[in-house]
Amino acid sequence: MHEKNLRSVDLNLLVILDALLSERSVTRAAARLFLTQPATSHALERLRTLFDDPLLERRKNGMSLTARAEELQAPLRAILEQLHGLVQIPATPLAELKQTVHVAMPDYPAALLVPRLWSALRDTAPGLNLVVHNWSDNTLEIGRLQKGEVSLVLSTLGTVPAEVEKVHIGQESYVGVAARGHALGKADGAAGMEEFLRYPHVLVSAKGNATTPYDQALAALGVQRRVGISVASFLTVPDIVAASDAVALIPRSMAKHWPNAAQLQQFTPPLDPGSFSVDIAWHKRRAQDAATQAVAQALIGLLRDYLSPY
Repeated sequence: MHEKNLRSVDLNLLVILDALLSERSVTRAAARLFLTQPATSHALERLRTLFDDPLLERRKNGMSLTARAEELQAPLRAILEQLHGLVQIPATPLAELKQTVHVAMPDYPAALLVPRLWSALRDTAPGLNLVVHNWSDNTLEIGRLQKGEVSLVLSTLGTVPAEVEKVHIGQESYVGVAARGHALGKADGAAGMEEFLRYPHVLVSAKGNATTPYDQALAALGVQRRVGISVASFLTVPDIVAASDAVALIPRSMAKHWPNAAQLQQFTPPLDPGSFSVDIAWHKRRAQDAATQAVAQALIGLLRDYLSPY
């Protein structure tokens, strides 16, 4: 690169360069910096002129760094860290943040949590906007985190990539439910296997499956339940159960907190359905993003309250 007067160099370009070299993608760098894709593409062209090098080149499997770009990564990161320490930009107070946070979660926790989440944010961060995306598949949602399409994912997440940070919030268990006055109701709340299998079951499967791992566990005992109806969402289950002789297994927090829970009676199924993990995750580039973290911490607090056995 030819000598240039430093006064002609926009230091903001170095921040964009750091994101581009880290993400190796204009789209992901734009999402990381909350810029539009055209603005980031324009910045890349200016950087190519500034360094007299392509910096990012398109390959079969995406964008790759040039040799010059690889040389720049370490010193650029060191310079930016020194500048950050020198300037020490104060954090924007939550009440003054103006930003949109995208959250992906299944529809049942969304229906339960989002009204309270929105109310809490209106008090602490009134300038924040929420976009709630319906969760569909963990692999897809983690990919959207990596691309910057969503800021947070709430689900049972299992193992996540190294660049994704996950917080385990708690364990959720299942409980059996039937209509108020159903024959399955007993004083001790327990159901025998014979009567448990006597009634049609409501199964929840986003993919329309007719069986779940629970059916496999029953088969191992030499018994089978009749799945009378398979639905895509837990949201429809309470009304189906309340209006029929069908029984279902639903998350304990739903049986405890759902508005029409009074129409249902709970019972302990004869075979333990087990439990599942409740996790929240974000990409590491969002770890210092005040808006994302404000929403994440609010969700964690709400969920720990809902998952409490008391």
